[in-house]
Amino acid sequence: MTIVAAWQDWTVKGEPRIVCVADSRISQTNSFKRISNTATKIFIIPVIVRNISAYTLGADPDRDTVHRTQVGIAYEGDPLLAFEVVGVLQKTLSHLTWDAAQASHVDVPPPPRLEDIANHIHTVVKAISVQFDPLGDFRTSFLIFGFCMNSHKPLAFTIRYNAPPQPKGNEERSIGVVDSIELVDMDRAIFVLGENGAMQVNSSVSEAKEKARRRITLLSNKRKREKNVEKWFDLELDITRERKLISDACFDALDKIVSEGRKTIGGVLQVVEATQDGIRHLLTGNGSVMGLEDVWKVGDDYQVVVIRERL
Repeated sequence: MTIVAAWQDWTVKGEPRIVCVADSRISQTNSFKRISNTATKIFIIPVIVRNISAYTLGADPDRDTVHRTQVGIAYEGDPLLAFEVVGVLQKTLSHLTWDAAQASHVDVPPPPRLEDIANHIHTVVKAISVQFDPLGDFRTSFLIFGFCMNSHKPLAFTIRYNAPPQPKGNEERSIGVVDSIELVDMDRAIFVLGENGAMQVNSSVSEAKEKARRRITLLSNKRKREKNVEKWFDLELDITRERKLISDACFDALDKIVSEGRKTIGGVLQVVEATQDGIRHLLTGNGSVMGLEDVWKVGDDYQVVVIRERL
């Protein structure tokens, strides 16, 4: 099992971003024996649209690139299925084409909607899942997130797939299959993928968010009436602090679950943020990479930069 959580945050420059967090433990399904404490569970997939002429011999792919964005994907459940899905998406979503000669658009077409990208990922999940041994019981859920290039809004979708054990006789395997794609309400305090610890996280975060919201409303009303520039900026700073309290409550709730010593949740918290400018991994805590040490240098000239979420 895994805990994956996401929420909408307004701490940085007062602009919306999606923060996605997951633990890093993988354990065996039946015995709960720990396999790894350094598993990546949040991935960033490039989405690139090129004119089909970019694939002709001698063409310049960069010149013929029409749109470029990213989508985040996190998983809860079977890691093998998730890794295969991510591997396929790295190939498909970075090679989307548009034929200018055949298109109905006079100019370049609009960028792909995040909803369309999520539907494509749903199709990939189902196509890969049927290749697995049907004797397996693959309970796997995905969280798809990012900024839609069309609407410029932060969006998230869940994709759930659960293939039951192989039926006996002539029974249909589709009986009992959970197969869905849903839009996530990002206005909620926090969204948790997976049942392990979801109630505990939601309870503590909802209380903190409601308290901060009341305080933000009060400060915002005072700011509207304030004529003094210095006091106006002081109120703006107070609002930012209250917004940060909400994000801190999310991290504290997740930190607590990861440190509780559960068999299926543990390791370190990995953090990814999605903004209008793109999606990036953040290094947390002591700035380690997935809890690993001595992985900072690349050759003699380069080293990994530390981007901290919590100062």
